[in-house]
Order: sequence, then structure tokens, then C-alpha cells
Amino acid sequence: IRIPDGLSGTFYLFVSTDLVNAVGDINLSNNYKRYSDPISITMTPASDLAVVSFTPPSTAMMGQPISIPWAVKNIGVGEVRELYWYDAIYLSEDSVLQSTDRRWGVKAGYKPLLPNATYLDTLEVIVPYITPGDYYLILNIDNRNDVYEAGAESNNRMVVPITLNPQPPSDL
Repeated sequence: IRIPDGLSGTFYLFVSTDLVNAVGDINLSNNYKRYSDPISITMTPASDLAVVSFTPPSTAMMGQPISIPWAVKNIGVGEVRELYWYDAIYLSEDSVLQSTDRRWGVKAGYKPLLPNATYLDTLEVIVPYITPGDYYLILNIDNRNDVYEAGAESNNRMVVPITLNPQPPSDL
């Protein structure tokens, strides 16, 4: 049995068989049993993924590749136990992540991460042809909330401005 993350306290174990009476049992009173001794559950120490750097270029040219590096540290007291999670980068017209923002890419984090350990990653993207101007890149680590962080999610996002410029006209 996998105990849900964040659960702690004293509990009792109940066992039930044929819960929906699919067998047609005539004596239902013996299909349910409570273990008499309480079970004490202690919460596993939680991890806390935090963005420690996010350093895309401040300007980029449409149609050209750019590298977007970032670093994440587990500042929690517990190990990241999930086998994978996803970090995502979005292009936004404002500094708030919304469903209408364009996702530029996703990278998988796929390793246990001990407390105080850091990982580095980089996303390579081709800048799309859109209206030139000022935008924001939003890094959202653990984008699907796969990693249990005991409510410490406020440090999973970093926003930086970027200016997207058109390519200069060709000189033939």
C-alpha cells in the first residue's frame, strides 16, 4: 500500500472484501474487519525544488536558435523520490503564466535529487516569427506537480524579460 504524501498521524486499518457484493454473499457481516491496533504514520521529509538561476538571452532574433539555461536546487530536507518530472518554458506577453501562453519546450527531470543537490539543464529553441517586441520567458519547474513539496511550490517559477527582434532584410 502506498501511503499518500503529506499524511501523518494515528490511523486504523480496515479491510473489506466484495465491497459491491458482486459475489452475492448472504453473510455480509464477515466481509469487513478493522485491525484493532492503531497505526502511527510519520510524514516523509519533503523535497523543495527551487529555481536558482534562469539566464536566457535578453534579446533574440526571430528564426534563429537560442539556448536557455537554468539551474534547480532541492532546498528541502527530503530527497526527490519521483523518477521523473517536467520543467517547461513559456513565452508570454506578460509576466503571469496563463493557459494562453505559448509553451516553447519541456525537459524531463528524471533522477533522484538529494537535499542540497542541484541540476542544470538547457533548452534549445528556434525563435518563432511573431510580432516583434518585448515579451517574457517563464520557467516553470515541476510543471505538472509530479514532485511532492509539502506546499512549497512558490519558488518553482522564474520570469525574465526578452525582446524579440525581426531578422534584418536580406541584402542581395
